[in-house]
Amino acid sequence: MPSLTKRASILPLALGLGWAVVWATLLGPSRALGAENFIFYFPSRHEALPLRQIDQSGYLPLEKTLRLFGRPVNKRERQGRVSWRFNRRQLEVRAGQKRVRVGRKRVDLPFPVRHLDGEWWVPISFLTEVLGEIIPDAMEYHAGTRRIFIGEVEPNSFELRFDSLPGGARLTLQFLQQTSISAAEEEGNWILYLGGHPLQPPQPRFEFSNPIIKSLAFDDQDGRPKLILTPGPDQMTLRPLLAEGGMVLILDVARSDPARTAEGRTPRAPESIAPAPAASGGPVVGADSLPAVVLDPGHGGIDSGARGQNGLSEKDWTWRFTYQVRLALIATGKFRVVMTRNGDQLRSLDQRAITANTNRGAVFVSFHLGHTGAGQRTVAPYIYQPPFGTTTARSAGALSFVPWEEVQNSHLPESLRLAQYLRDELAAIEDIAIREPVSAPVRLLRSVDSPAAFIEVGDLSSLEDSGDLEDPEFILQLAQAVVRAIERFSY
Repeated sequence: MPSLTKRASILPLALGLGWAVVWATLLGPSRALGAENFIFYFPSRHEALPLRQIDQSGYLPLEKTLRLFGRPVNKRERQGRVSWRFNRRQLEVRAGQKRVRVGRKRVDLPFPVRHLDGEWWVPISFLTEVLGEIIPDAMEYHAGTRRIFIGEVEPNSFELRFDSLPGGARLTLQFLQQTSISAAEEEGNWILYLGGHPLQPPQPRFEFSNPIIKSLAFDDQDGRPKLILTPGPDQMTLRPLLAEGGMVLILDVARSDPARTAEGRTPRAPESIAPAPAASGGPVVGADSLPAVVLDPGHGGIDSGARGQNGLSEKDWTWRFTYQVRLALIATGKFRVVMTRNGDQLRSLDQRAITANTNRGAVFVSFHLGHTGAGQRTVAPYIYQPPFGTTTARSAGALSFVPWEEVQNSHLPESLRLAQYLRDELAAIEDIAIREPVSAPVRLLRSVDSPAAFIEVGDLSSLEDSGDLEDPEFILQLAQAVVRAIERFSY
């Protein structure tokens, strides 16, 4: 996994955890790294025009804008007005006036047309209010942004999560469409160039109250979409990982090892970031050699499972927690990850087992949340207990047919070892009670053809506040412990 390093002074570490959703202005890296432009994205090209700020609106040069979509002819300019014949329509604007004439129609803009330095300027709203009446192509424009998508252009976007890590921080970007990444370092920032589709970010800039990562900003002022990651003032290392076939980008930032950077040398940024194998329920090209970890978020759909006093449902908690485990596993680069349900789906026990078996999972772990009666946060690992009189360690390789209800039996010794590793790693978390692995007739595990464990986290009571179970730091500690246990078991 490539790394990038930045050199600076040292500040004390004070990490936080949570979702990073802080709105910011368009100031910062976009101006430092690119001109003040407006970008037009077409299906096979992009164009940049100068954007001029007048009063409280952005303005575009009118004639240059028209020429992106056709040829304006019969220009007539007189007494503070100008007109063209454009796409078989007569277009006329007047300086200082908000009203625009399109054929026989009159359109009022929120800001007036300007005539400055011998050039006609129109507010950005002209694109959707007027130009949309003249050209046949559909437009997608998000108010307040500096880009528009014309015709059959489907912009990419992403959801962003920020998590603190021991000695560092992690940004996880979940894209809507596949992307590719190449990286460079410039002026103390890491620049991540995004290939593939044009991109409309959920917001132009994310700010973090964190000494490891200061901000993440989007910029495409040269027509090339990019993310600008600004680290804290310490000497930092960036470890990027592109996973799930270009759908997930994980950016781990940590303080550099002083021994490796004592001479002050900064490694060059790689030209591209090698992708990690995809994590999905289907075939994974080029990742067959990696062990599959099958994660099962309990319940889903109309089956909400247990519910706490404050409304916390088991199905929502298990999805959130399992997703955190999934991201942490992907970040190791050692596994491909399969989920038995995607989002809030209702899946039967047999469907979950089939998902695990058809993906040839090397490990299966199911997560649940319940009321243990202990009055404190507890974790209890389980493995499958066959019915009395059933052969528990029969070798599947010696049989021509293994009954569906006996598939797990041959994996019980390894399932116990997996549960013991889970117990060991979870026991390292403070302020929880950990129980020894227990054999139980867990129907879900019966038909899973791999080492399998069932983890129940409590205490979720309808009579008590379950707020502690929603603590992001607690969830992260649990997830990291599960990943460490799976790594120990698999290698």
